[in-house]
Amino acid sequence: MRKMILKNKKSNSGFMMIEAVFSIFIVGAVLVTFLAVMGNVYTQEFGKRDYVIATNLAQEGIEIMRNIRDNNWKSGKDAFTNPPFPANVSGGTNYCVDYNDNYSNNAPTICADTTTKLKNNNGFYRYSASGTNTKFSRYVRISGSGDKRIITSIVTWRPSGATGDTSITMTDTLYAWGDP
Repeated sequence: MRKMILKNKKSNSGFMMIEAVFSIFIVGAVLVTFLAVMGNVYTQEFGKRDYVIATNLAQEGIEIMRNIRDNNWKSGKDAFTNPPFPANVSGGTNYCVDYNDNYSNNAPTICADTTTKLKNNNGFYRYSASGTNTKFSRYVRISGSGDKRIITSIVTWRPSGATGDTSITMTDTLYAWGDP
């Protein structure tokens, strides 16, 4: 009888070792899956943040051009008076616009290089000498004639880990309905 009890103890201890290895394997698999899912969520959140920033930068480009038109009216000029509103826009010229530039007497700068990156200067995205380089570039394309201008604001950036650029394009039409 005593032999039989010892025999049962030995076989049970071996079975416990297999259970422990199997349990460790399951816990490890669950942990790896959890970490992979959390890494994916983290990456997607940064992608969403970049998309929101790019959308706001594109909207800002359109608002800058609208502000130039409105300031022309405020000064008693026609909406699309040059300067400050660009004159020859029939070919869809690209412009680098910055919220902090003075457009009361100067037209926006023509963008020779549409990949010029905006800089983060104390939380503001600008084309300036100071600040930290960002992944975003923006240019505004103006086309149209007469009492209508089509403003297209394009923001491009390269998401983390991507091989190609992503872009957002917003278009709005400005009219000279308030000309004196």
